[in-house]
Parts: sequence; structure tokens; C-alpha cells
Amino acid sequence: MEYFGQRYADYVPVLPSDIIAALSSPAIERVVPSQGLAVNQISFALKQFGFGPRIYSREAFVGKEQDFRRILAWYVESGIPAIVALENAVCGHVVVFVGHETISGVFETYLATQSPFPEDAIPDAGDLNKRYITIDDNCPPYQSCTFDAPTAYYKDPAFQDFKITAFVVPLYPRIYLEPLEAYPLVLGVLKNAMPAAGGNQQGVTRFFLTSSRSYKN
Repeated sequence: MEYFGQRYADYVPVLPSDIIAALSSPAIERVVPSQGLAVNQISFALKQFGFGPRIYSREAFVGKEQDFRRILAWYVESGIPAIVALENAVCGHVVVFVGHETISGVFETYLATQSPFPEDAIPDAGDLNKRYITIDDNCPPYQSCTFDAPTAYYKDPAFQDFKITAFVVPLYPRIYLEPLEAYPLVLGVLKNAMPAAGGNQQGVTRFFLTSSRSYKN
């Protein structure tokens, strides 16, 4: 909220008291003192503050792990911070993915491990094992992690085995087409408009969402 409130006129930074007020109405028990927020509570609060949030649960992508990984990568690539829920055998935690490190060299490593590709497949940057930049309130800002090891930067081994279970994306309400629906449409355009790569050349998509105004700029 601090980020969006400083950047866009549609939003304002909020105080902890604003969050408490937003959650008090639907709460079935007291919200102070807080035991932390569940994913659905985070999403509800964002909705109260003017967003059209979307929850992506890992359980909904059983057998479709690549889609779950790609969606998170696409939102981060779009400059939209993702609120990422983590869990291990002991407890849960939440961090915010705000960006990723430079991916120079990661493409080559990925292509070398995946080649040869099927003729009808186009690899996407969302499949790369890149390092994300996170905001974790237990640590100094801008920690670096991967999708598969989101808390490897912790020194305590008990907190190094968290896995991503879900993430919440604070979307602008007028974003109607989600990335998983938009991506095949883009692929269709690319395959019709671009000639097939010759020789050992391999195309790679770097997919992200943007507004029409930003796209025109």
C-alpha cells in the first residue's frame, strides 16, 4: 500500500489501524492482538483498499507446477509486487516478491539443460531458475531467493525449508485478462507472425502485463 499510494493517485498508504478496521467487520473473532493474517484476509483487506486482488493457491495447480511458477514470475516481471505465502512443518510466513536479479547468463544455462525443445514449444523466462528480490519483515530489505528455496537466506536451518503455498496479487480492478489466459493468445500471434527459427536458433518469450498507456509510451 505504501508503494502504490506513493505511485498512483487511486491509492493511499494505510496505517495498521486502517487494516484492523478493514478486517473487523467480517472477522469472527478479535483481530487485536493479532496472530497474523491468513491469505484470504490479506486479499480481503486489499479489496477494501481499492484493488481487485487475485489468490493463486499451489493446491489448485497440482500437475501444473509450471503454470504456478510462471504466473508468479509474470506478475513480478510486470512490476506488480506479489504477496507470497510460505509454509513449513512448523509455521507459516509471508514475504513480498518485488523484483528479480539480472538474468544475464541464466538463459544460456536454462536452454542448455532443456535442449532440444519440441518443435511446437517456446520456452518462457518464467521457467528460469532466477533469483527473486523479497521484502521479509524478519530480515533486512532486499533479500535474494529462488522459487524453490524462498527462505534459504535465513541462518537458522529451521527456517530454511519453507515452500511457496500461495500468493496474492494486488491487481488494478480494470485488469480483466489474467496472464494464464493471455499467454496462449500471445503465442498464437507469435507463431502466426514470426517465421520459424532456423538452424540452432531458439526463441524465448519474456511475458509480462502492462497498461495500454505504458505500452504506447
